[in-house]
Amino acid sequence: MAIVALPAPHLVRAAVAAVVLLGLVGSATVASADALPTEPLYPVKVASEEIRLALAQSPEDRAAVQLSMAEHRLDEAERLALRGIQPEAIVAGSTYAADLAGAAADLASVERAAPDGAAVVARLKERLAEQQARAARVARELASEPRGEAIAPVFRTVASFAPPAPSGTSVSEAIAEHGADVAGQIATVAAEIAAQASDEASHREGVAPGAASAATVAGPKLPALAAMPAPAAGGEKTTKLDPAAAPSSVDVHPQRTEALRPAIDPQTAREAAERAKHEAEKAREAVEKAKERAKAPPRAGSHNENGGAARDDRGDKGAGNARP
Repeated sequence: MAIVALPAPHLVRAAVAAVVLLGLVGSATVASADALPTEPLYPVKVASEEIRLALAQSPEDRAAVQLSMAEHRLDEAERLALRGIQPEAIVAGSTYAADLAGAAADLASVERAAPDGAAVVARLKERLAEQQARAARVARELASEPRGEAIAPVFRTVASFAPPAPSGTSVSEAIAEHGADVAGQIATVAAEIAAQASDEASHREGVAPGAASAATVAGPKLPALAAMPAPAAGGEKTTKLDPAAAPSSVDVHPQRTEALRPAIDPQTAREAAERAKHEAEKAREAVEKAKERAKAPPRAGSHNENGGAARDDRGDKGAGNARP
């Protein structure tokens, strides 16, 4: 009302200012699409993702946004790791796992109830297979160079394949559990890297390193890579990941000296380990949500075997959406 009460020239200036502001915001959002955590526009990128997630109404929409966020984090983790920026790569990897678990948790409520729930979860499973194949390639590339030896276990963890889910567990529940396991293992790797960074800093300062020192940072023991088809392109015959292609632990090359690896600031490494631990806790919470949603009875009006309206997750407005 205050704006409407302004004289006409003021209204025009206000309108022009609003248009300019919207244009600047839109330009910043587009420019931040490829930003990394170490770059100034990264907060704009994260804020735009959070807005999209807040505006998503249905579980399917929320899952789609969270899966998009997870893929962005995996891309960031890869780019950071290849540049030797290890702490930020660890955080991005753990956030990827938490977002993956969150997307699966959102779909747990519609997998068996919505008309196309199973199809949506199947697409999530396909995307996960693509992400795992990509992570396996990055892990092999990182393990072949000195600066990537310590961070390679993070991508090997992302590429690991979860054991078969117990009978009666839905696909979305299994994917959420897998995401939580990945986040937990990345947190373990982060803690080991932080401990080694502290010991190396103590050694450089002439102080005897603590019990946490080690020649290398080995990743957590992962289950053997099971054969899972990688996505086929152009109708070609689907290939399978070679379990032997991904190393089971960080290889140590005697000819490589510690000087070849970039030094990691102990404080930065500890902060990365704490953030990775926090993301692992978020992923575990997502697993609990997935289990609760999978067991919850569908709302009245949801799809059933005899046909019916699709479930409305935006509220219980109207008699047709009342809970049973």
